Order: sequence, then structure tokens, then C-alpha cells
Amino acid sequence: MRSAIHVDMNRSISRLLVTLGSTLSLAACSAAPETSFAEDTGDTATEALGQISRCTHANMASSSCAAVRAQILNDAPQNRVELLNRGLDWVDRDIMYSQSKTTDGYRRDCSGFVSMVWGESQTYSTASYAPYDTSATTQLASYEDLLPGDALNKVPRGHIVLFAGWANNAHTAMYVLEESQTGSPALLAKVSATYFARFRPIRSNNL
Repeated sequence: MRSAIHVDMNRSISRLLVTLGSTLSLAACSAAPETSFAEDTGDTATEALGQISRCTHANMASSSCAAVRAQILNDAPQNRVELLNRGLDWVDRDIMYSQSKTTDGYRRDCSGFVSMVWGESQTYSTASYAPYDTSATTQLASYEDLLPGDALNKVPRGHIVLFAGWANNAHTAMYVLEESQTGSPALLAKVSATYFARFRPIRSNNL
């Protein structure tokens, strides 16, 4: 009788340990995506050198920034204007970059900004987008294939911006919307090829 009880107890303990191990394993798997955005460090001083100008909530009413805003909305295909307006809404509301805070249900960092504009069901990280993951986006063949509302994902990963339109006929400068880095609000910037050459052009599969 004692042997039988001993065997049953061992079996019960074994089942408990297996169940506990499985639960902990599942918890670890589900936690991984939650921290994957930590590598999205945003803009850097080197990349900022490629910025020709920037418009934020503070100067959006100026004649130059107002003209740029009007230009990108006028030049965009009609079915892409709504996307640009979503991004410009964060600029107008002076939404500050943050990897811990959210607005409209989306994290306030670079990938959260793009997720918001694209109307994703959740906030993704740069690792969730092409060229790293092609389940939700496709890498375009060249920069010339970009349409307003598409995005550019940095290689190596760490930052992503929304393409707002070309700034000149030679396509050596472009306008981007982004949440750039800690201490900075959402902005509309004009950047040179030295900036966007570090990024890959991508498009949401839903566009």
C-alpha cells in the first residue's frame, strides 16, 4: 500500500512539474515580442545630419512648414491622403516620443507611429516589418516605387519613418513623417539621400 501511494505521489509531482514547466515556457514565449521593440533606438546624431529641415507643432504654422504640408497632401494620391493626415495629426497634437507611453492605443516610438498610421491591430516593432519580417509588409524594388504612406525601415534595424513624398524632381531628397527620438515630438522632415540611403523602402500588405 505504501509503495502504491509513493508511486502515485511521484506521478502527481511529475505531472505538476511538467505542467509548471510548460506554463513558464509559454510565458517566456509570449513575453519575447513585448520586449523586441527595445532595439528601436530611433534617430541618431549621424542620421540627423541628413535632415535638411524639420517641422513640428512649434513651427507648423510658419509659411515654410505650411507650404510643405500643403505640397505633400496635394501631391499624394487621394487614397493615401488619409494616411498622411493620421501622421500629421500626431504632429499637430505634439505627441512626444516614448517607448513606455501610448496614444490612440499605439506606443509613441518610431514603429508605434507607423503602426498607428497603417491602422495595425497592435503596435509592432521594426523587426516585424520588411526586410526582417515579410508577413505584414513587402520590400519594394527601389525608392522610386515609394508612394506617400509607405515606409522606410533602417538596416541594421533601429528606426523606421513614413514616406510623405519627394522633395525635388531629382528624387535626391524626400519628406518623411516620424517619431524620431526621446525628447522630440512627432515631426515632418525633409531629408537627403545620405539619410534615406540607410533605409529600405517597404509597403504594408494592406495598402
